[in-house]
Amino acid sequence: MTTIHCGDGKQPIRWLADVAVNKFDKNYNFCAGTPLALKFENNVDTDLNSAINTELKDDLHLYLYFKEDTM
Repeated sequence: MTTIHCGDGKQPIRWLADVAVNKFDKNYNFCAGTPLALKFENNVDTDLNSAINTELKDDLHLYLYFKEDTM
């Protein structure tokens, strides 16, 4: 699990996915794969274009899925 601090959360949720990949894969995404979706714990997709502060709450756990994953 990786914690990402989002400040005031005006960034799109896609930014959160990109930061998670870069924290996970120190080779700048050469090994991790292509980010496809960020999902809530109940397997519901997030809207990657929505602002973090409008869609997400503090201490929420999201799961990053890659194109190469079986969904």
